[in-house]
Amino acid sequence: MFTALVLACVMSAPDRCIEAEDTLGPYETEGQCVMRVHEMVAQMRMAFPVPHTYQYKCVEQSIKQKGISL
Repeated sequence: MFTALVLACVMSAPDRCIEAEDTLGPYETEGQCVMRVHEMVAQMRMAFPVPHTYQYKCVEQSIKQKGISL
């Protein structure tokens, strides 16, 4: 399972960044996670009128069920 994270930094001030963690996941495949990252970046571009640079990662998480870790 993968969770999408996006880091958005203001281009004119690279020390001013926002980290966004997806609340819709986790996703079964890394490909699904990357697709979600693209959706998140598109939404962030509409919300932030100032030019930003974007970086992402899809963090793999272990599957946990009550009393079991896989």
